[in-house]
Amino acid sequence: MNTIKSVCETFFLIEKTLNLFEQRINDIYFWKLIRFPLFNKITHLLKLYGLAHTKARPNIFSTLFVLPRYLYHSYFHGVFARKSPVDILIFEHGRKIPFDSTYIDIYTEPLRLQMEKNSEFFEIVDRHFLNRHYNKTDKNRSYAEHQTVSHLLKRAFFRINLKTSESEIINIISKLFYQYLGINLPLEKMIRDTVSAFIVERDFYSRLLRKRKVKKVYLVCSYGIEALISACTLNHVECLELQHGTMSRYHLGYSFPNSSSIPYFPDILFLFGDYWRDNTPIPLSKTRLISIGYHYLETQLKQYIVCKKKKNQIIIISQGTIGKDLTRIISVFAKNNPKYAIVYKLHPGECPRWKTEYQELAEAARLSNFSIVDNSEVSLYQLLGESEYAVGVYSTAIYEALVLNCKIILVDLPGVEYMDYLITNNYAKLAQTSDQIKKCLLEGNFKTAEREYFFKPFGFSSEIN
Repeated sequence: MNTIKSVCETFFLIEKTLNLFEQRINDIYFWKLIRFPLFNKITHLLKLYGLAHTKARPNIFSTLFVLPRYLYHSYFHGVFARKSPVDILIFEHGRKIPFDSTYIDIYTEPLRLQMEKNSEFFEIVDRHFLNRHYNKTDKNRSYAEHQTVSHLLKRAFFRINLKTSESEIINIISKLFYQYLGINLPLEKMIRDTVSAFIVERDFYSRLLRKRKVKKVYLVCSYGIEALISACTLNHVECLELQHGTMSRYHLGYSFPNSSSIPYFPDILFLFGDYWRDNTPIPLSKTRLISIGYHYLETQLKQYIVCKKKKNQIIIISQGTIGKDLTRIISVFAKNNPKYAIVYKLHPGECPRWKTEYQELAEAARLSNFSIVDNSEVSLYQLLGESEYAVGVYSTAIYEALVLNCKIILVDLPGVEYMDYLITNNYAKLAQTSDQIKKCLLEGNFKTAEREYFFKPFGFSSEIN
């Protein structure tokens, strides 16, 4: 039976056998580009993971509707449309949260404030989320859109050709994945499309960096934006990443156990704490893995660490990848255990679709001891501060619940492998069924954690300035 762990170990084995990170197609290190999306495709085919985030589904009508807006933003508000030099570009996370009558990216906001304080020449590159920008442009904020007519034509018509030797390595990779996992993968098309798009995007980012005379780039999520990282390398621009979520041996965006040199990877990675460095084979030296803490969490801790716990309140931390399976287990638990108050916290990526996709959740919502919340209703950290227990699988919020003194129960669903450290060190109990969740609750003996190992007290190091 395939698991997330076995799929990851299969990747590691094939990568080592074929030396994949040194293989090139059209002189591009293609494996780094397709590794994470391929992992997602495989886990979907094996029915291990569901859809992580709600995505806008393009069709001819939606494309015709949004394309003029993209072009307008590109020509009048886009980062490439500006001519003035800028020392630092900060590529924000697309998802924002409301804060003091505006919207912020919780990962880059402290960096922005620090640079304003130091009067540095920087610019925020604002990515849309589901075709929407939450903030207007100003002298320090532009939009990431670069869909100029010429760029769109390049994306549409540029295609690579494969040498015989390149086709052979693709066939070997496909055969090994079929041998180990029993699935056929359309790798050639995926690689052609990915490498073609990479070359076009790398050219755009190289021209952007040269035009704006950029010296340093900050980003939030490095996998999926390798073209920008490659452009930084080619143009001698330092590229730095801010941690935005969990990392582990089984997160293929960051885990590279067989190589310390990976193409298209940031120069420096700023971490929440030393735990993430110690438990993930990240392909950077320790001097380039710098723990600076998690500013947003720290602000929330000050407010909610003093909350009085509500006896028998359980917060369920959901995620799109495992949401359907988790709702089935939790709905049964809620029906059979009316004395426990269940607060089901949806992930932002689930909010637009749970009513149509999570039938059990909709039925459980009718129970008197069951409530469903999202970010717009109440703060996650308030719920964590008030709840006696937290139940989930592998979300970053599990670690946040731990430092907010929740008692942790993990449900044995795909991805729980990420949490091996918490389980083996008795910071969390593991349950497979609703009955086992009840057993964990009755057993008690939950262990508390030292916050600083997971989330260091926040402070920019000298290297971030």
